[in-house]
Parts: sequence; structure tokens; C-alpha cells
Amino acid sequence: MKDTHSRGWALITGAGRGLGRALALRASSAGYHTLLCSRDPDSLKELARACRKEDGLQSLALPVDLATPNGAEILLQECRRRRIHPTLLINNAGMGSAGPFLDSDEIRNSELLQLNTHSLVVLCRGFLPAMLADGKGGILNVASTAAFAPGPGSSLYYASKAFVLSFSLALAEEQRGNGLRICCLCPGPMRTAFREAAGSAPLSGARLRLLQDVDKVADIAWRGLEKGQSLIIPGRRNRWLLRASRLLSPVRLARFTREGLPRP
Repeated sequence: MKDTHSRGWALITGAGRGLGRALALRASSAGYHTLLCSRDPDSLKELARACRKEDGLQSLALPVDLATPNGAEILLQECRRRRIHPTLLINNAGMGSAGPFLDSDEIRNSELLQLNTHSLVVLCRGFLPAMLADGKGGILNVASTAAFAPGPGSSLYYASKAFVLSFSLALAEEQRGNGLRICCLCPGPMRTAFREAAGSAPLSGARLRLLQDVDKVADIAWRGLEKGQSLIIPGRRNRWLLRASRLLSPVRLARFTREGLPRP
């Protein structure tokens, strides 16, 4: 598909709601055609209509489940079939976990690792060569402040986000000087349905007030992406927590972040 009068195509995974939806709208406002990926076709259709309101821009909905073993490859093949080579890739899709590891479900564990890590890597590997050949493009991988510490009670989720952070920063360094923007976004907990979907208990009181606003996080993420910041941490409190975490050993950090497990 020809990309006249636009900045090219932006592919956003997990675009149906929450942060993914907010980033998709910002991509459209910034002049990108949008390719919207999620396993919820109804939310994608509504979002595609909203993105098309920007003058002359296209928006396509692709309901693909990236938590399945071949989901990322299906998405790559569909883009190739449509001759779409994204200029911008936003790997936002992810799922959480809650509770002791030994109580976890093996199928859900496999889906979490597939979605949070493997599919992200496959999409980066699949789309990066064309960006490199053009000498322009960007990748925004969404991690979390959970990436900076072990997470008892959400062990796989924390570990998967640590992988995304390490991989993204290494990739950014490998591609430094090649004209590409490789960025990792590490937001704190936001006002979305993510915690409930992960099986976490609802927050209340002071902890509820600490949740970040999705639109504010999306604005900060977009500014950081445009500037090519390799690490984007929205919120002064989150940046302070990162600095404080560096003073603790990994063992002490694990004890500090422990939640939901019975004490011995």
C-alpha cells in the first residue's frame, strides 16, 4: 500500500484498550497510518474508525492472538501479504500474573512468556531489517517498572519485563548511529483493567491514587520516542524508585517487592 502524505505505517500491538489504544491515537495524530493488532476484534474496529478521522490516513484492524506460538509469524505474514513495512513498531501487548508460582497455571504461564517476550522478539527481528535498509524507523517496547526488581507474587511477569528492558537497551546500543530509534518504556501501574485481568486484587485508598493516568503516560512515551530516548520512565516517583532500587542488592529487592505470598 502506498504511503503518500504520511510518515508511513505504525504497527501497535495490544491496541484494543488502555495504553495501546492511547498510543495508537497518538500515532495517527502524528501522521502515521495505523495497523492495529489485538485479539479483541470489536475494540479494534472502533479504534480503527477513530484513527481514520485524521485526514487521509488509513487504519487497519488485525485481530491476531500473539499469545499463541505462531501468532507473531501470522502477523508478519499478513503485513507481507499486504505489502506493509511498518516505519514504527510499538510492542505494547502483554499479560500479567498474580499469586505464588506453584499455584500458577502452566498454560497461562506459557502464554505469558509467549506474549511478553517471544512474540516481541519475533516482531523486532521481522521488521527491523526493512527499517535498517531505509535508514529510518522506530521501535517502542513496553516494559514496566517491574523490570527493575524481582517480583515475588508476580514472578513470571516481573522476569518477562526484565527481559524486555535488557533486550531493548542492548538492541538500542547495537543500532546506535544507524538512524533508528529503539526505545523502552517503563511505566508504573496505570488506571487500566490490566491488574484485574492478571488476577490481582483491586487497589484502594492511597495505592489507588498512585496509579498513573494512561493518557499522561502515552504523552510522555510519545515525546520520548520522538526524541529517541532509549529508556523512558514516566513519573518522578517511578524515577525516584529506580534510583533507590540501585542501593539494594537483588535479594533485598526481592524482599522489598514481595506481595501476595504467605510469610514463613
